[in-house]
Amino acid sequence: MTSNWIPLPSGGLRVDQRYMVKYRFESLGYTIFLSDASRIWTESLDYAQILRRAKIEECSITPSEDDPNQLSILLEKLADVFHARHGATFTFDDLEAEKKISIIATSPLPKPLSPLTWFFNLAIGPANAMRKELVVPLLSLSYSQSERIDELLSELHEKDSAISRILDKFGSQNITLKSIFPTVPISRTSKKDITRNDLSQHVKGLRPFDDKRWQETIASSSQEVEYDTLIVGAFKTASSTNIFVEGFGDRSRDDANRRKPLRTQSTFEGFQVQANDNRSSEFDL
Repeated sequence: MTSNWIPLPSGGLRVDQRYMVKYRFESLGYTIFLSDASRIWTESLDYAQILRRAKIEECSITPSEDDPNQLSILLEKLADVFHARHGATFTFDDLEAEKKISIIATSPLPKPLSPLTWFFNLAIGPANAMRKELVVPLLSLSYSQSERIDELLSELHEKDSAISRILDKFGSQNITLKSIFPTVPISRTSKKDITRNDLSQHVKGLRPFDDKRWQETIASSSQEVEYDTLIVGAFKTASSTNIFVEGFGDRSRDDANRRKPLRTQSTFEGFQVQANDNRSSEFDL
């Protein structure tokens, strides 16, 4: 189970707290990222660490090496917490946010089992975590959306051109536009056929697309968006985005004298950094 960035449910937060969370739950363990858009906290536990914590905390769902299905059940219940579903709730402690944040997750279980309680202990991430996990994905997504808009505008202009050619062909064959759109409420005042401009007042698809006017309209419009809507909307297309970013990568200062150009492939499920010598490494978002 994986997620893009989603707003952390407000049920366990103070009014002045706004956070977003991203998680990856799998059979090998889990990784969680939490951010307030200025910092990132993270926790990553492998399978053995999850087993150890479940035993120490006397977890109601106790995964074991002999029964890996229990881990799947546990992770499903923990995912419910981040979506506020099936009665799952959490309490939040960010009193030491400069170092760590604690999330105590609670999820009801069928009786006679006691409710599931799990402690997420997230430590403040390194300086480059914000860039890797949030800034670069957002920049890549913004770039991708800009490219899509440019491509869409080009397609619209091509369709306008094709429509004009088709209408000219109809005219040369004495096919009237009124006969193509007989239900359009336009009365002819002369023997001359109605024009595309006449029809475009009633058939929006016939209007030549004015991208300048459209962009001015978009730029002048304003709306108030809820925090949850903003986060979900910003990342809803992330999983379908594939961007290659030249010159991105992490290299130590000791390696400065032998730096090589890097290429980053972002699918928003993970970044892959590849050097010229074809060695590659991956880190998940």
